[in-house]
Amino acid sequence: MTITVPGTGFTDGDRIDLLAINSAAYTVTIQGDSGVTVNAEGNRKTLKAQWAGATLINRGTNTWVLIGNLIA
Repeated sequence: MTITVPGTGFTDGDRIDLLAINSAAYTVTIQGDSGVTVNAEGNRKTLKAQWAGATLINRGTNTWVLIGNLIA
């Protein structure tokens, strides 16, 4: 499953919490829509396993930071 982060509808400081509640039969990956940048430590943008959580933080127009229990 891929979650695509849109570039509109959010303001600086908005947060979106993510939680992988299903089994590890599929992975949850986060990506930016066209023109949207998602920054993450080590470019890790996939939730690690079932019950792994992450948070997207809006840092301005078309810019997000992803933090949490992530893998490459």
